[in-house]
Amino acid sequence: MLKGTAHQFLLEQLWAEYPDARCVWTHRDPVETYGSMLELTAMVQEATAGPIDRPALAEGLLAGMRAGLDGALSSPFLDDPRLAHVRFNDLVADPVTELERLFKAWSLDWTSQHSGCARTWLDDSANRGDRHGRFTWSLESFDVTAEEIDRLFADYRMRFLGDGSGA
Repeated sequence: MLKGTAHQFLLEQLWAEYPDARCVWTHRDPVETYGSMLELTAMVQEATAGPIDRPALAEGLLAGMRAGLDGALSSPFLDDPRLAHVRFNDLVADPVTELERLFKAWSLDWTSQHSGCARTWLDDSANRGDRHGRFTWSLESFDVTAEEIDRLFADYRMRFLGDGSGA
């Protein structure tokens, strides 16, 4: 099992090595994804180099993210049956149902025992996603708006989130 943010960009290489692998690409609101990534990147750079030009960082990172996404979206593997596309909000809202759906789509066994184990794990407060606090960020210091990010990633939003702006 791999958990990462770059596997969707390397599907050809991944499946060349592991042809039986099944992959899940979770799709999240680009404003949330990239807003958080901008803040995290800025924090790391500021911790090592001091104050940075946050608007310039945003411009470069968003352009790079757009280019990388264009590559992923043009992959002939994008609609491969080994790749499942899942909306992040659906996964968070009902992870057990999403897992069951994926297993069935891939003709893998899913039992009530799987559901029970997953629900037990999810119900354990030690596994809560916010058990260490919440990461906060704001687009203001980057001189970029949610509307600009929505426009930049409108094709992605439409294809994988079912809309063209704001989620």
